[in-house]
Amino acid sequence: MKTERLYKSIADCVSNLPKGTIESILAEIRGFEKAPLAWEKTKILIRVPVLAARDLVSSFLNAWCEDASDMDGITAEKMIRSAVAVHEMKPADPELIWTGPEKHAGKFRRTDQALLDVINHAEKDLFVISFAAFYEQTLWDAFKAAIQRNVQIYFILEDNDDKSGFTGDISKAFSSPVFKKANFYHWPKENRPKDDNGKSTASMHAKAVVADRRYLYISSANLTGSAMDQNIELGVVLDNPKIATDVCKLFEDMIIDHTMEIYPL
Repeated sequence: MKTERLYKSIADCVSNLPKGTIESILAEIRGFEKAPLAWEKTKILIRVPVLAARDLVSSFLNAWCEDASDMDGITAEKMIRSAVAVHEMKPADPELIWTGPEKHAGKFRRTDQALLDVINHAEKDLFVISFAAFYEQTLWDAFKAAIQRNVQIYFILEDNDDKSGFTGDISKAFSSPVFKKANFYHWPKENRPKDDNGKSTASMHAKAVVADRRYLYISSANLTGSAMDQNIELGVVLDNPKIATDVCKLFEDMIIDHTMEIYPL
């Protein structure tokens, strides 16, 4: 039995797939007496909705079939669970992300790629926090796909009625009927700090996305095509449940005490 490719494929899955996806795969394979047949591989892959994740699972199944075909499902499950345990003991390094001139990007990852990864990892909930949010097809398609796989999305956005001079329009940007299933919040102008003349220049300026209270994206980039492709933007992605949960709780507390209010589409 060759194991090098098999171990690498398991490590790739464990490092990049949400826990729910891994558990779904384990539920399928544990009853196998040996490596899956072609139709059984197809049945497993159908359970993986995101294309990039499906490629990782396919690589694992191919390695199992070609390099360890006599290994049963229980042994494969033990190998995966062992890899999960090792992975969870290692603190994940922050990943720097970037939009800007390609010749200066270095080893930084593109902002749009990192953001799409965070969105696609979500299986339970997504907190999406931004100043500007103008329609950008690739991102909006990812949000729609998350809603369609029953992810609860909480959008917390700036609104043109709350911020003088702001030109965004939440209703226009999220006009597709699928967004009726999402939750929208804004920071009402009456709740913002004011100067001595009773005027406020405060903005809902934070930009972050949190998936399943584990994956945290923080960036200078708004949810716009320009921010993904043209501007100079800098940010970071963390795989850190504690920090991700703290960010979610911060905004949940503001929703509970009505600092943030529901925005009806």
